[in-house]
Amino acid sequence: MRRYGVGKFVPVNRYDEWKVAVEEILDKGMPLALDRAVAQEAYDWPHAARRFVGVYRDLYEEYFGHSYA
Repeated sequence: MRRYGVGKFVPVNRYDEWKVAVEEILDKGMPLALDRAVAQEAYDWPHAARRFVGVYRDLYEEYFGHSYA
């Protein structure tokens, strides 16, 4: 989301920043939304699962020295 300049990011435990973010949204309106196609590519379950499997395969190969497939 940062890459596309959309949304609002606030660290979980930084309550002072939450207050500022909410006030900014109330004053200026909602931040831009992430493009639907970009969001689907990043967060849709089949796409996320495929990336997760790729990470698992890479880690398996690195730690065990060969492919499991």
